[in-house]
Amino acid sequence: MILGALIHAGLDVEALTRELAKLNLDEWHLHVSTTHRHAIAATRVEVHAHDHAGHAQHGTDADTREHTHEHSHSHGHDHHGGGGHRHHGHHHTHDTDGAHTHDHPHRGLDDILALIDRSNLPDGVKRTASRIFDRLAEAEANAHRVSKHEVHFHEVGAIDALIDIVGAATGLDLMGIEAVYCSPLPVGRGFVRCDHGMMPIPVPGTMELLKDVPVYPTSIDRELITPTGAAIVTTLASGFGRTPEMTVRAVGYGAGKRDLIEQPNMLRVVIGDRPDAATAFQTDTVHLIETNIDDQSPEAFGYLVDQLLAAGALDAYFTPITMKKGRPAYQLSVLAEPDAVEGLSALVLRETSTFGVRVSPLSRRKVAREVVRVTTRFGEVRVKVGTAPDILKIAPEYDDCRRAAELSGAPIREVYDAAIEAYRSVYGQS
Repeated sequence: MILGALIHAGLDVEALTRELAKLNLDEWHLHVSTTHRHAIAATRVEVHAHDHAGHAQHGTDADTREHTHEHSHSHGHDHHGGGGHRHHGHHHTHDTDGAHTHDHPHRGLDDILALIDRSNLPDGVKRTASRIFDRLAEAEANAHRVSKHEVHFHEVGAIDALIDIVGAATGLDLMGIEAVYCSPLPVGRGFVRCDHGMMPIPVPGTMELLKDVPVYPTSIDRELITPTGAAIVTTLASGFGRTPEMTVRAVGYGAGKRDLIEQPNMLRVVIGDRPDAATAFQTDTVHLIETNIDDQSPEAFGYLVDQLLAAGALDAYFTPITMKKGRPAYQLSVLAEPDAVEGLSALVLRETSTFGVRVSPLSRRKVAREVVRVTTRFGEVRVKVGTAPDILKIAPEYDDCRRAAELSGAPIREVYDAAIEAYRSVYGQS
C-alpha cells in the first residue's frame, strides 16, 4: 500500500524497479494495477516472488500474507504517512487472511542486514532500510522474549518484506522526500490465525512497535496494521498528529486487496513543500501540555517550573487567567518533545492539584542555532547564536553573565554587551 500510494503520487515504477534490482534477490517482479475502493481510484502493488521451480507466487501483497511469529515471520505493510519535502498519510486498512505454506529456508536479521549491505543501493537507503528491519526484529524479539538475532523471516516473506521496506526507503529517496509525518493510526479488533495459533489484533509485534505512537480504536474486525507497516511508519515518521502545514504538490492512494465495507481499504500519501522554504527555517513538532489551576497556592509554582525544566521540558510558564464565576486562576503551559510528553504530564499531575492536562501538537519554525564560547574581560561566556538568511540572533547565556557580573562587580548589562562584542570580533558578523 505504501508503494502503491507513492507510485500513484508520481514515483517512477521503472526507476524503482531498477533500484530494487540492486538487492540481487531471487526472481521476483512488481505487478502494478489500477483499482477502486469505495469509488476512489487507487494503485495496487503486488510482489510476485518465484519459487525454486520458477513459478510465480501471486497475491503476495499486504492483504494476503499470514503472520508466522516467533521464529518465522511473513510481513504485511500498511499505514504510512508523510509529505514531500513533507509527507502526511491517512491510514486505512489491511487484513491477512491468505497464507503461503511452501517449505522454504529462513533468513535471520543478520542475513538480511548483510544482504542490504552487499547491495549497490545508495548508502542512505541502506541505512534507512536496515533501521526498519532492526526495529522490526527488536519488536518481535521483545514480544516473544527471544533475542532479535533469533527472529527469522520466511524466505518468501523476506522477499516481500525486503521489497516493502527497501522499496519504501528507495521511493522516498527517489522522490526527494525530506521528512515524513503521520496521522494517528487506527487499530482493528478481534483475532488473527497465525502459524503459532490465534493472536489478538493488533498482534504482539505490532503492539511493541506502536509504543509511544498515538492510535485510535475502530469497530473493524480486521488487522489494520501489520508489523512491517508499523515498523516502516514508526521508523520514518518525524511526528504523529494533524496534517502538517504545507503546499500540496501531489496525492497518491495505495490500495489493499480486500474491499472493506466500513471504510476504503487504502492508504493516502500527500506530498508537499514546507512553508517558507525560501527562508530555510528549521521545522519540527513539539507538544503543548496545559492545565488550569484555581485551587492551589502559587507558592509552589516556581518549584514546579524548575522541576519541569530539569525533567526535559523545552519551556514552562504560568499565565494569570480568570475562570468561571470570576475566579482568578493560573494556566500552566509546558512545551515538550513528543517522547517527553508522558513523563512531564505525570509530573504535572503529581505536583499540582489538577485532575487532568490537555496535550496538543504544535508545528514550530525556528532558526538554526548553536552555542559558542567567547572570551571577554570578565571571563569566558557561552553565547547562543541563531541564524537564517538575513537573520542573526546573538544571546549570551544568563547564568554565565550573572556569574561573571558577581565575580567582577560589573553591571550584568556590561557583561552582556562584552559577550556580544567578543562574538562579533571573532566571527565578524554584524
